[in-house]
Formats: sequence, structure tokens, C-alpha cells
Amino acid sequence: MLKVSRRRLLIPQIVQLAAIWLLVAVLLALGWKHVLTRLTESRAQKTEYVEQYLSNLVRLMQENAERTFSHVDQQLKWVRDQHQEHGGSIDLTGLSAKGWFDPAMVLKVSLINAQGVLLQSSWPHEPQMDLSDREHFQIHAKNQHDTLLISHPIQLRADGRWAIPVSRPILGTSGRFDGLVVALVDPMYFVHFYDAIDMGPGGEATLFDVAGWRMVERTQSTHEFSGHLGSRAMLTWVAGGKTSGSLSDTTKTDGVLRFYHFRKLPSFPLFVALGFSAHDIFVNEDAERISRLRLTGMVSGLILLFTALASWYVVQHARAQEAMRVASIAFESAQGMFITNAKGCILRVNRGFTRVTGYASSEAIGQMPRMLKSGRHDRAFYKVVFETVVAKGSWQGEIWNRRKSGEIYPEWLNITAVNDVQGHLTHYVATFSDLSQRKADEARITQLAFYDPLTALPNRRLLTDRISHALVDCQHHHSLGAVLFVDMDRFKNINDTLGHQEGDLLLQQVAQRLGECVCEGDTVARFGGDDFVVVLMNLGHSDQEAAIRAELVCEKILATLSQPYVLVHSTLYSSASIGITLFKGVQDNVGDLFKRAELAMYRAKEGGRNRLQFFDTHMQAAVDERTNLENDLRLGLQTDQLVLHYQPQVDAAGRLTGVEALVRWQHPTLGLISPAQFIPLAEECGLILPLGQWVLHTACQQLRVWARQPHTAHLTIAVNVSALQFAQESFVHDVLAVVHETGAMAQRLKLELTESLLVKDVEGMIAKMKELKANGVGFSLDDFGTGYSSLRYLKRLPLDQIKIDQSFVADAMTDAKDEAIVATTVALGKSLHMMVIAEGVETQAQRDFLDSHGCHHFQGYFFGRPGPVAELARFWRDETQALQTQ
Repeated sequence: MLKVSRRRLLIPQIVQLAAIWLLVAVLLALGWKHVLTRLTESRAQKTEYVEQYLSNLVRLMQENAERTFSHVDQQLKWVRDQHQEHGGSIDLTGLSAKGWFDPAMVLKVSLINAQGVLLQSSWPHEPQMDLSDREHFQIHAKNQHDTLLISHPIQLRADGRWAIPVSRPILGTSGRFDGLVVALVDPMYFVHFYDAIDMGPGGEATLFDVAGWRMVERTQSTHEFSGHLGSRAMLTWVAGGKTSGSLSDTTKTDGVLRFYHFRKLPSFPLFVALGFSAHDIFVNEDAERISRLRLTGMVSGLILLFTALASWYVVQHARAQEAMRVASIAFESAQGMFITNAKGCILRVNRGFTRVTGYASSEAIGQMPRMLKSGRHDRAFYKVVFETVVAKGSWQGEIWNRRKSGEIYPEWLNITAVNDVQGHLTHYVATFSDLSQRKADEARITQLAFYDPLTALPNRRLLTDRISHALVDCQHHHSLGAVLFVDMDRFKNINDTLGHQEGDLLLQQVAQRLGECVCEGDTVARFGGDDFVVVLMNLGHSDQEAAIRAELVCEKILATLSQPYVLVHSTLYSSASIGITLFKGVQDNVGDLFKRAELAMYRAKEGGRNRLQFFDTHMQAAVDERTNLENDLRLGLQTDQLVLHYQPQVDAAGRLTGVEALVRWQHPTLGLISPAQFIPLAEECGLILPLGQWVLHTACQQLRVWARQPHTAHLTIAVNVSALQFAQESFVHDVLAVVHETGAMAQRLKLELTESLLVKDVEGMIAKMKELKANGVGFSLDDFGTGYSSLRYLKRLPLDQIKIDQSFVADAMTDAKDEAIVATTVALGKSLHMMVIAEGVETQAQRDFLDSHGCHHFQGYFFGRPGPVAELARFWRDETQALQTQ
């Protein structure tokens, strides 16, 4: 409400300020627009003047170049005519000596015969030489047209000077090429002409051909007679057929932005161009532009400063008026407030005071603040408060007071001393707020943060803190403590059969019984689920003494927890398993204590439940070894430490029909690790999925390699599949994706399943097998007869092969029962149209026995141990030798 009133009060002032700033903004915008428009117009006028000036100068350059090359052409024609009329008796040296050739314009005039040999020149005593390699000679000799050719500037061999060759051919009466007459025009002639033009420090005058090749380029400091034109824009215009024009461009040679004008010579394929540096053109205008902008900016700044001062005055005036209104209503804020005189007598209270304390203003005015004392604070406390107010002018803090009803409550109190202009104390102003609700909320938050809502026991967070303090306490008193990890036996069965409500009630009774079994100072906490942790303190100064006391407490707990539990709908019995670990001080880690006690608890469960077990280092060593092996296996999958070995599968003739893929782990430090060690671990930690995918992918790659060779194209590979792999929803898709990716023949891939897969979701299993079977993938049932075998399901499975387990093969020749099992399995396979293969065949006698009972496919050490793929080559050699023998 206070904010609304304040906003309403400032509306006129806000409107007034908005009008002032809007007017100033309009004036500044108009002023800046005028200045910028004038500057833009001035620049445009300057640009237009420069373009006209450039055009006039380029026209003069055009006339000069046109006149120069026309004069040279006339001289060449005259020399050629004289040479043809007098049969080559013209004296060029004499003509040059008489000044017939302008030495400032023409360096030399030469006559060259049809073979490119110099006949004579205007230079005296110049020997004959072969000039047939010159570009102008080769062009005239090839074209044989009477045209004037102006070639690229060349550097003379005699003195290193540059010259522009201008030439005409000498043609016979039949048009035959008889040579040419050449004038070497001095490019410095144009340089001297360009020097008369005031181009400024950054100017550039250029004579160039239609291809953009510079004949002459003159700047204030240099001149060039070769190379491409620096302006790419001008090159583009010339290439597009433009004969004249104006443009601005930054040259690639010196990076200077120039305004150019160029023109083509009317009679020759040449252009002249003149460019003025933009910096030279606008240097004065830029200085004037900066000066005007600075002046405009200063004026704008002064206007804004004056406006800001005026706005500040309006705002301060409005705030002063508002402050008077706010002061009159602030006293009636939600907080409690009272004012006393210098002696502490209450002069005025607000409605918040009455709401919190229960005292009406008529009951409080004239009284002393001691009427609110709760009795929880002594005289010394109030003395400190008074001395702080006197010394610092104020005091604030938490205090307990009493309401009119007698209820004691916490409040946050702020006392401020008020002095007059002379610094004399006149009043005290006290404001306070009721903290009762906040205190209740804090207690609730603490309960939720540190205590289990079901059992009201400390939770894991508070338990960790208490163990940390217990470690420090044991260190200080040189005593031992113990952590007990209590887990209720078969609690999940209770939840599943009786429901969670009964289970929760049982946990509450367990918590209560645990609390009755320990001493004051010990801690009972709920660790999570049906797990509880008990922390025992002051068990003695020796390990033996502490262990005995801890064991006594545990036996008491076991006996107590074994008593019947009366629940809502039933009475039942339960028990617990307890793991114990001792601790001595801060050298023990809280997390390690939990792990040790939990390990010991699991060992107690393995020992039969309803018992206790102390932790020993052998447990930890076994866990560490398993953890390290798991970490190494993860790394091994990432760093290609796994290898695939293959065990042969042969027919009755000893021919290799396929292999079983068996993974091996080549550990960098432990060597070759048996799958019996790491496969169960992989199944427990979930690594069996990426491991199985790797085996499948590697096997399919091998199938693709074998498919390219005639003697191996028929081989199959059997890949073992774990129950976890097969249970994945994406199993079928994953298998087919690998087959497609590797290009393997699905008909050569055989997946080996165990009977354990038949226990759960048989219908789902059959559906997956049928889908893979439809795509060509085969199946083999491994270890047949050792596990759960249901003939009802067996006949529905799309199996291709049954494997007789090696345990039956080993004793089949000596045990009548095993012999019967082998014979029955072979008969069953034949009746179901499935191939039967025996594994674990290690002797010739076993092989012959199986063959006599109708099993004609074998696998075992007798035919070969699992090994790298290279070891299978002996089968191909044997087959080759057999064929050669036949």
C-alpha cells in the first residue's frame, strides 16, 4: 500500500520530467540532424568537385598519350616506307644525329629482318644481334597484319633502362613478312608529364593496357613500369568493356583508398588513370567535421547536464514531499514499534506493537519497556544492551519477551537513540518482529534435513557428522568405538507379501528396539531402506576389550530383534545380520567405516543370517581386487585388450565345419586372463553388454574375411550370448545391425544360448529367435541337459543345433547313465531335425564312441584348443593334402 501511494504521488512529477526530456531529445535530434546533413552535403560537394577535376586531368593525360603514340606511329611508317623505297639504305643513326627522333620521347629506332636479326638502329655502332625471342617480333611474324603493336615494357640489355616497344611490320608486295621497324619509347617521358600534375602525397597516375598491365605508374615517391594494376575494381570495369569511368577503391599494392578516373585512348588499346588519395582529398574536411562534431557534442552535453540538474531538483522536491507522507504512515508498518523519551517511558506505540504483544496503546503508553520482560535474560544482558546503545547509538539482536497472555516468544529487536541538532539524547525508537514462526520453521527444516521422517532417527547426513565427532572424541580420549551395520533379513519378502504399510510399521519397531539396546551417547540411525547403523562409544582402550563389548551389544540386538513383531494385521518374526568394524580416531575415514561394516554384514548373511560378523582385511582385499579388475576390464574394452580365440568344430571325416568364438583378455600386467574370472564379473557390473557386442562384431568381421576365400566360405562361427544380452529389447536390432555393418553372411552366424534362458519370458525369447531366424541367423542350445530343460518349449524353439555337455561326454564310456543321456540326446536331435554336436571330446575313444551312437559332429581338445585364427590354417593344409593324395 505504501508503494502504491508513493507511485501515485510521483505521477505528476514523472509526467513533468518525461515532457522535459522529450523536448530536450527532440531539440538534440534536430540539432544533430542539421549538423550531420551539412557535413554530408559538404562531403558530397567535395567528392563531385574531385571527380570533375580528375576527369579534366585524365583527359589531358589521354591527349598526351594519344599524341605521343600517334607521333611515334607516323615516324615508324615513314622509316618503313623509306626502307622499302631505298632498299634498306636508310641511315637511322644519321637521322637520330640530326634530331629527327625526339630523344626525350624515343630511346631508339631499329630495323629487324624477317629472321629477327637487327639490321640497323639509331644507336651508332650497335652490332647485329638476334632479336627473334622478343614478344613483338613473334607476334608480327605470326599475324602478318599491318597493325601497330604496343608491347609490355622491357628492360634494355645494354644499360638496364626501361622502354616501351612500339612496332609495325614490314610487309612485301605479296603480303609476305619481311621484318619490322621498332621504336623504343622512353616511359620516363610519361613520368615527367605526370610529375607536372599535382596529385598530392597519395596520388597515382597510370598508363596501362586492356589486360590491366601497367606501362607506367607514377606516385609521389616511386615509378613502376611493370606488374598488374593495383585496383581490382578498375580491372573489373575494364574487363567488362568500360572505356571511362569514376570509382573509389583500395589498391592491393599499398592499401591506400583512392578516388580514380580512367579513360581509354581513342586509337590505341591503352588506358590512362589518375587517382587521388581519399585522405588527401578530405583531410581538411575531416578536421572540420571533427571540430563540428566536438562542438555539437559539447553543446549537447551542456544541455543534458542542465536537464539532469533540473530533473534532480524536481525529483528531490517530490521525494521531500513523499518523505513527509511516508513518515506519517511508516509508524503503522507490520513490525512492532514504540517510542520512548530519554528516560525510557513509552510515548507512542503502533498497531504492530499491539498485535505482537497484546497490549493496547492505552495500556502501554506511560509504562516502561520492562513490562515485556520474559525473565530469560539476567541484569548483565540488559546492561550490555544499554551500554551498546549509548556507545554506538543503536543495538540489534534476538531477545525473548512476554506477551500480555503470559506467552514467552522470541523477537528480533532494534533500538536506536535519537539526538537533537545539538547532539543531546531526546528519544529511543524500538522496532521488533516476532520470530516465533521462523523458529518453528527452522526446527522443522532441521528435522527434515537431519532426521528420517519414518523412524525419527538421525539420517545418513547427521550420522556422518556424529561419526566425525566420534572419531575426534576417540582420538582425544584414546578409546575405541564401533560402527554396527544392521540389515533386516528378508525384509523385501515382508514388503512384497504384507505391503509397505506393514513394512513401515516393522521398521518403526526396529528403530525403537535398537534405541533400547544402546547407552546414552551412542547413536542409532537409519541408513536407508531396511539398513540401520549403530555407533558405539567408549568401548575401552584395547581392540580385544572393544570387540568383546561390541559383541555383547550385537548379541543383545540380535536377541531383541528376533522377538515377535505385532503389526496391524499380523504378528511375525524377523531377524537381522550385523557387520561390525572398530575405529580408533581421526585416522579412520567415515566412508571407509561404512564400507567395512557393510562388507562384514554381507559376510554375516552369507554365513546364514541372524548372526554378527567382524570386518577383517581379507574382505577388503577381495573387494579391492574385484573393483580393480572391474576398472581394468572397462579400460580393456576401450583399449583393445580383448582378443577372440576360435575352437574348431569338425565332422566325422575330421573336416572343419565351423568354430566357436571364445573371448580372452590379454591384460597388460596379469597376462592372459581366463573368461572364468572376468565373464561373471562382466555380468554383475553390466559390462557383458558392450563385451558381447564386441565379440559379435569381431566374429562377423572374421566371417566376412572367410567369405572371400573358397576354402573357408562354408565355415560358421558360434557366438555365446548371455541372458542379459538376450533380455535387451534391442537385441534383435543390434544383431542385425552388426551383420549389416560388417557385411557378414547371416547364415554363417550361430548364436549359442544356455538353458537358463528358458526360465523367464519364454514367449519373448521365442519371438526374438524367430525374427533372427527369418533373417538367416542360426541357433545352438549349449550345455543341453545340465539345467532347466522343457521338452514342451524345446520343440517350439527354432534351434539348428543341440550341444551335448562335456560332463556327459567325459563319463559316457564308463557310466551307463551318461551313455543313456548321450544316446537319448542324439535321438531327440534327430527327431526334431536338429544337428547334434558333442563338446569336450578329448580322446580318439570318445570320438569313436560318439560316432557309433550317431553323433557325427565334435568339438574338444582332441581336435584343437581355442586359439588365434591363424592356428586354424592346419585344417586347410590337411584338406589340401588329402585332395592331392586322392
